[in-house]
Amino acid sequence: MEKDRIVEEQYLSRTIQILRQNIADCQCEEENQENIFNTENEKYLSSMKDMNLNTLSEENALLMSNMQQTLEQRLNEVEKLKQLQSIYVKMIFSPYFAKIDIIPEDTNQSEKYYIGTHTLNDKDNTFIVLDWRSPIASIFYDYEVGDAKIVSDNSTLDVKLTNKRQFKIEDSQLKYFFDTNVAIEDELLQDALGQNSSNSMKSIVQTIQAEQNKVIRSPEGVNLVVNGVAGSGKTAIALHRIAYLLYKLKGKLTSDSVLVLSHNNAFSSYISQVLPDLAEQDVSKVVLDALCRKHLHNIADIEFKSDQMDRIINYSGQVDNWKYKISYEFLNRLENYCYQEIANSFEPKTISIMGIIIPQDKISKLYFETYKEQSTFTRICWIADALVNDYFYNVKSAGALKRIKVEIFEQLMSFVPDRSPVNLYIKFLKSVGRDMKLRSGKIKNEDAYPIWFIKMFVAGYNVDTKIQHLIIDEMQEYSAVQLKIVDMLYPCCKTMLGDTTQFVDKLGANNILQNYSNIFNADINNIELNKSYRSTMQITEFFAYLAENKQIEYVKRSGDDVGFWITNDNEECNLLTRLVDNKYNNTAIITKNNKQAIELYNKYNGILDNLHLVSSNKDLLQGGVTIISAFNSKGLEFDQVIVYNASEENFSTEFENNLLFIASSRAMHRLDIVSKGKFCKKCAEYIEKNNKTVLQ
Repeated sequence: MEKDRIVEEQYLSRTIQILRQNIADCQCEEENQENIFNTENEKYLSSMKDMNLNTLSEENALLMSNMQQTLEQRLNEVEKLKQLQSIYVKMIFSPYFAKIDIIPEDTNQSEKYYIGTHTLNDKDNTFIVLDWRSPIASIFYDYEVGDAKIVSDNSTLDVKLTNKRQFKIEDSQLKYFFDTNVAIEDELLQDALGQNSSNSMKSIVQTIQAEQNKVIRSPEGVNLVVNGVAGSGKTAIALHRIAYLLYKLKGKLTSDSVLVLSHNNAFSSYISQVLPDLAEQDVSKVVLDALCRKHLHNIADIEFKSDQMDRIINYSGQVDNWKYKISYEFLNRLENYCYQEIANSFEPKTISIMGIIIPQDKISKLYFETYKEQSTFTRICWIADALVNDYFYNVKSAGALKRIKVEIFEQLMSFVPDRSPVNLYIKFLKSVGRDMKLRSGKIKNEDAYPIWFIKMFVAGYNVDTKIQHLIIDEMQEYSAVQLKIVDMLYPCCKTMLGDTTQFVDKLGANNILQNYSNIFNADINNIELNKSYRSTMQITEFFAYLAENKQIEYVKRSGDDVGFWITNDNEECNLLTRLVDNKYNNTAIITKNNKQAIELYNKYNGILDNLHLVSSNKDLLQGGVTIISAFNSKGLEFDQVIVYNASEENFSTEFENNLLFIASSRAMHRLDIVSKGKFCKKCAEYIEKNNKTVLQ
């Protein structure tokens, strides 16, 4: 083994030397490109002064355009060099994390490959480090020692995997390495899972498991639904999948053409560092609620999602309307109403423009027969195009044609008797025996999206064709109408991930999930992940009991027992102060709802050290002690979690028990359950069955 260590230290030293030389080369070339740019820019500016832009000849205009393009190319080259330099700088600290020894069937000669976050070649173009996303590197994640396959788009190569070696490299120093003949679940995984969390999600590239790798490397043209248990790494997997697709589809897919649909800004910020850690640019994130407000800002004020969830939790016995409005059945009836009632209310009349008569029958046939499969807005747009082509083909002026088309469009729109999305929605609700009531003067969240859908049907919408891949995180939180709107806005390939057991209405979430192929009008590949990696076995066993999920598997990482504490108003502050452990970077005090989070923060702000509140869509994670509701904590993880007031009074319904499960499953290393009075039914059962001690 000592001989092996010498060999590995020599290889690491050579790798670091190559990286340093590459950094120096990048700096030199960057300086060279900047000097060339400055020289060419001076020529360009000088030419600009010498030319009269008002009387610029076609030849000189072409010359100036070429000079501008050259300058842009120089700037692009400089930017590429800076990005490459940044990658090399990151690699110096830990250039690779694994090595595989293989014998290809076609050569029968042993080959060694070191695997890292990015490819590194020497001057002879020999691989020094192989990108983890390459087909060869997949062997490390998918196979134990023995027969293996290298699979690319067009071929499969049989190989013999003779050894897998994992490295711990920090600050360019080899800490240790070991050979493994089994899955990547021993020292490095345990070490990674045992580390404290930070304000940003970390890359899992060193510890990707076989079932996770299957998701990451799924073909680029498929729509994926990943339904995984809490702590299975769903979000990290999705981001690593994006990194994989950016590598595989280089030149076709860019970071600008990928979008993450996030449920709040705290989560968006939390995941923002994963792709840069994988040597890729971060992608844009959008919160659907923010989009809805933007599109309905001139119609009504809309209830925030967190306020909606507080309402549902507090009035769980009065949620029939909410359950129905988020269901697939509701979407189905809404779509039918739009096509059968709203669309058919169109009342065509004869149009006269510039002395040309367009008969009612012509318009009626186009609307009710030719384009009957389309929305009201699309029909009118297409009819306007058809009428311009049929009746105004002699008009040569583009400006005149545009004005004629606008006039036709406006007249056609006037034939729709009611274009108010709110009025149309109220009529629809009456047709299905439902109603719409405001909440504190605001339209309820579950009513806002059907109104938006109707607006899109009648008044149109812009499709974002730039986005080629969409990640939908916490998919179980979206109603059928919301998902339909998302698909209309972003008709691209999707990776959807979530956990239906984490929704307050599990049956409703599963029903929507079963209808995904209908909602998206596409084939869906469903993948289930049943293994949890986030929490210690003690914490996982507890939240698995809460979820009544006997299928959850977990890594056997031991830790402290879950703590159960009884307190009262007088002792609460003292207990919380004692429970907050300063050895952890991130502690969360998780409440049942947003209202309790705000009240608790106001009560202890200035008393508990480094205290922060996450309650609105604008709040971000800051480390220290965070007070946050169970709903807002979804997708996040903390070193320590203190679940606040898990009493029988505070957590009495099925909805509330589900929130207790969500809150508990956020904990990585330490979980404490605090109750003011008797524990809720689920906690009391667990305490009794497992002979747990209740502390004060």
